[in-house]
This record gives sequence, structure tokens and C-alpha cells, in this order.
Amino acid sequence: MIYSTERLVVREWTDQPDDVARLYDLYSRWEAARWLCARPQAMSDPAQAERVVARWRAGYAADPRCGIEVEAFVRRQGQ
Repeated sequence: MIYSTERLVVREWTDQPDDVARLYDLYSRWEAARWLCARPQAMSDPAQAERVVARWRAGYAADPRCGIEVEAFVRRQGQ
């Protein structure tokens, strides 16, 4: 966990199916993806999300100061 509040947890992305599915859901939507990348392109295959998570996790392992893309914002249960 990177930090948390009463209602939110900010943590690294994991390679767990829920995280990969969440990333794919977000980045497969053009209306979101167009704002998230230097060269925007919506994902068309869930395997792309798996590769992105792996790249982000490797970057974070190499340098924990990596940018926000390596962090997953998760609402706490019941919020």
C-alpha cells in the first residue's frame, strides 16, 4: 500500500485477474484512454492489460518513485 485514507486505498497494481480486468475496462474505452497515454489508443485485447501491468510492476520494482500509473485507486469496502 502506498497510502490510504478513510475511504480510499492507493496501492500498486497487481497481476491478479480483478486488477487486470479493471485496467482493461478503463483502457479499452476510448473516452478514457485518449486522456491516459502520450499516444492514445484504446486496448482491444485483455492481454494488452496484462503486459501493461507487468511493465508497470517492473518499473515500480526498479524505482518506487515511478509515476501514478503504477498505482490502483480502490474504494474501501462499504464506501
